[in-house]
Amino acid sequence: MISTKTARMPGKLVAAIAFIGATAIGMASAPKVQNLCEGFLPTNSMRIPVDANETNSSFYAAAKKRTKKQAPKGGLTEQQFNDVMDRMGSPRGLIRYTTDHAVHGEQIRVVRPRVVVYACILVGVAATLVVSLVTRTPLILDVIRDRNALYREVRGDRIENAYTLRLINLDDAPHAYRLEVAGLDEAELVSPTGVIEAQPGEVSTIAARVQAPSSVAHGVHPITLSLAAVDAPNIAVQEKTRFLGPQP
Repeated sequence: MISTKTARMPGKLVAAIAFIGATAIGMASAPKVQNLCEGFLPTNSMRIPVDANETNSSFYAAAKKRTKKQAPKGGLTEQQFNDVMDRMGSPRGLIRYTTDHAVHGEQIRVVRPRVVVYACILVGVAATLVVSLVTRTPLILDVIRDRNALYREVRGDRIENAYTLRLINLDDAPHAYRLEVAGLDEAELVSPTGVIEAQPGEVSTIAARVQAPSSVAHGVHPITLSLAAVDAPNIAVQEKTRFLGPQP
């Protein structure tokens, strides 16, 4: 006769007993599953049978007894698989480097439209890079207008604009540069008037002033500041800016 306390066993205890039983059953069946997987997965412990006429019941046992060499780390190689297929009397090429078209005997196209397009893009990018390197000017000039005043009236009935020049010598040798102004009749560069010395890799900040007669300086006029090396005329840059004067 079962006592009342035993009959009223807590639900948690019943669940624990069921979990222990399921774990025991799983551990008992784990070796069988592992042995089954060893026959199909190329792991380090896999051993492959030599004869193809072995029965299914003794397939895995014969594989472990007759094959002594284990598969290398990461699985069997293509040649090792071919050797195994030769021993078993099966066609080779179970594992190989090929394409789906080659497997089905279809024609393989090496040159395709997108290959041609990618090649043209690559050639274009390479050509652009080469041209930019060959035609690169080792000099940078930035022109910034004076923000404090649009223009100034100076003696002699003239209008003056002030600029800040930022010069960068990208060449490996020092150079002497000369600054010129163009684009406005009778415009004159007041400063700097001499040459500008710059060492290799040097960044120079220069204050520049341009003057023009008030008779031609009314309104807004586009001008060009040109900077060229005295000792290397091929090193030259131009920067566009504006010359402001009183409204007519």
